[in-house]
Amino acid sequence: MRYWIDFQKLRQELSFEKILEQYNVKLHRKGDQATGPCPLPGHTGERKTGSFSANVPKGIFQCFSCKGQGNLFDFAVLMEGRNPKNGQDLRQTGIELAKRYGLQHVGSEIKTRPKLRPPPNTGNGKPSPPPAPPERPQAPLVNTELPFTLQDLDPTHPYLSDRGFTPATIETFGLGFCKKGRLAGRIAIPIHDWHGHLIAYAGRLVDESAISNENPKYLFPGTRMANGVAHEFRKSLVVYNANRILLGTKHLVIVEGFAAVWWLTQNGFPNCVALMGSSLSREQAKIIRDFVGDHGYLTVFTDGDAPGMRCHDEIRAQLGGAITIDRPSLKLGAQPTDFTKAELEALIVRPESNENHPIPPALSKEDRICGLIREFPSLAILGIEPQDWNPEEFDKRSLKFSQGERSAAQFVLSVWNPNTRWQCGRFDAIEAASRLDEAHRAIITRWLQAPWWP
Repeated sequence: MRYWIDFQKLRQELSFEKILEQYNVKLHRKGDQATGPCPLPGHTGERKTGSFSANVPKGIFQCFSCKGQGNLFDFAVLMEGRNPKNGQDLRQTGIELAKRYGLQHVGSEIKTRPKLRPPPNTGNGKPSPPPAPPERPQAPLVNTELPFTLQDLDPTHPYLSDRGFTPATIETFGLGFCKKGRLAGRIAIPIHDWHGHLIAYAGRLVDESAISNENPKYLFPGTRMANGVAHEFRKSLVVYNANRILLGTKHLVIVEGFAAVWWLTQNGFPNCVALMGSSLSREQAKIIRDFVGDHGYLTVFTDGDAPGMRCHDEIRAQLGGAITIDRPSLKLGAQPTDFTKAELEALIVRPESNENHPIPPALSKEDRICGLIREFPSLAILGIEPQDWNPEEFDKRSLKFSQGERSAAQFVLSVWNPNTRWQCGRFDAIEAASRLDEAHRAIITRWLQAPWWP
């Protein structure tokens, strides 16, 4: 008989406190955080006091000496002297934990009927009984470590060098042009989980003219079979580059794509992670919160388009509150890779290294209102810069706008000075809702959630 187990449910049900107690691990606890000498059997070097740190409620740990890290389930696997990278070791530890703590509802024995032997040939011509039903198929394993690495990748391909990526950056992220296989004609991009395990390769097509629905810009892995078991990659459960970020980091820069991570890292912002798309899953939100804690600082550097703005709204909705969230003001269509190092230094606010919420440097009222104008796709094309801002002139120009553009302009002017009788008219929310598209309405909604005036 085999034993089927729901590993995700098991991790949710387990108590880190009970597991620490089971292995007789004594740590000094202060609030949610517990520290002490590293208890891992595979620890190398001295067992320094305080090198091991665990967040007990969140069920995660890290040793700053031996670099061991993971969740409470990984901890149990390591304490049993097993390998978290070995699927059989993971399964065996999971079964033991489920039985030890009486969590039988997270798994069950899979019973199969014994194979029936056909009856002896009696010569009466009766058909043989039907075969026994097949065994219940095993659920696919998700984001497991790859048993291979791609070989003969070309890190000198012009696609990378022409975009300004240095050999050091290319080597750091393991990038290279793939000439054969499923990723042929693409830049192969290794993807690791936050423990550092290689779990997938994505491929970026280098020939822009070849991009189509059947041949997408980015290609992610499909289902692969190994020893009769299906393995799937789900990017919604992973945050790209999280394996290079230390737990307890107070500042993270969040971007959409791979190249933005490479570019920001190369230009002095290594604490950068990508969602691999323009949406934030609940699982990704949890990973980010685990890194920065409940009082961290996020710079949301998503693209300057409608999907990027919606992504920012999702991040603020899921992670806002105690976590401070800042978004640089971008022109329509701008991407993180468009900026020089000096420009990035000006755009990305680095929080002070203290326990208080970091406060971005004060912007002039002209900077703030022009930043708001640039967020509206229909107004960004005007190219109004802070030194050129003239509200009266903007008011006159808006009289020639379309109805939707005028609603956006009315909103901007009402933020600038709600008491002035502007020629273009007062902003009307009901009227604007009927005239503006989703991207424009989202900007107004975001302002209403955290209103400000110059």
